[in-house]
Amino acid sequence: MNRLAAIFTVLAIVFTLVPSEATAGEVVCTTATLYAGNPNYEKPQDWPVPGKPALGGIPLPWWGFVFQKDKVIVAAQRELWTIDMSAKPLVHKRFMGKRERATRFNAGSCKKARLVTITGMALMPDGSLVVADSNGNGLLRVIDPLGPKCAVKYFVGNTKAFTGIDLYKPPNRGDIDGKGGAAQFRHPQWPVAGEKGEVYFVDLMNKKVKKAMPDGTVTTVARVPTNAIFGMTRIGKKLYLVGNTTTEGVVWEVNTENGEVNEIVKEREGKWGGKSRSSTALSAITHIDNEIIVANHGYLFQVSVEHGTIKKIAGNGDWRARSIPKDFNWSAETPALEMPLPYQMSTRMTVNSTNFLGYHDGYIYYSGAAAKRTPFTARIACTVKK
Repeated sequence: MNRLAAIFTVLAIVFTLVPSEATAGEVVCTTATLYAGNPNYEKPQDWPVPGKPALGGIPLPWWGFVFQKDKVIVAAQRELWTIDMSAKPLVHKRFMGKRERATRFNAGSCKKARLVTITGMALMPDGSLVVADSNGNGLLRVIDPLGPKCAVKYFVGNTKAFTGIDLYKPPNRGDIDGKGGAAQFRHPQWPVAGEKGEVYFVDLMNKKVKKAMPDGTVTTVARVPTNAIFGMTRIGKKLYLVGNTTTEGVVWEVNTENGEVNEIVKEREGKWGGKSRSSTALSAITHIDNEIIVANHGYLFQVSVEHGTIKKIAGNGDWRARSIPKDFNWSAETPALEMPLPYQMSTRMTVNSTNFLGYHDGYIYYSGAAAKRTPFTARIACTVKK
């Protein structure tokens, strides 16, 4: 054997013996388990009682959530709840709003404030929250959200108290940039905090992304091609939106400095792992470092901003609860790619899905709904290969 052949033989042996590893920037998810809720609960119309365990019992829907150190703040239609993630057992505590028969919209102390339909929250640098109320048609600030001075204040859009709001014709409708209550929207959703205290949000039915400065001045950042937007996240000076056209699932990138809109990924359902070739259901978005994570039909995917590629990282595709075995052990630690991640279209809110994502301290949190629209939250261990 000559020297060159010997070298190739050694290299072949090395590449055979060394196991393949994730490439830099690749998201790797290992295991998943049930974190909160109760997929097997039989009466989804029941509503949890504050102070009760978050796991098992009457489940609380996580229709949007943000993390503040070791606390998670959860939006549940008209209410805000919190869980101390360091406590055992986990316990739900409500701190803002209350479910009532009457539809009300008003600021005030957190005990007296009432919202209609919470469609996203942003945790601001000063520790306050900006909450979007799609049917109240405004953004509000929650001051000292987990403290003794918790209060809800009007911010931009609708700044007047109402009772008995028409959900299809919210107050202060329009498409006007301005300051405070002079700004008009049509169903604001998905706020995210900016780098300097500004907040970006989707003005859904006007098909725009807008920006609200700390003083309440609202300007339009960009136009988007559809109102089928189901989430937004921010990496640096870029916003990433997830949504669907008639036949394709799309991730858009919006440059906050010049308003330029680009498609990062646009694929039919087959590319997203689903069995249908015509319909998509991209329904939630978050990010880990510089990598985008989206949900579609019982799977989680990594979307590479740099390369425009997609990779399945979690979920087994059982998005319909009836396809999950009745004896499935939700409490067991399960390989990430074997975890069922069901969700269902919701009749209890207007953002069309019971499906939300967030990332915190090494875990993706997936909020979905199982049989009879019963809410649950799964926790999936994921890291980015450096």
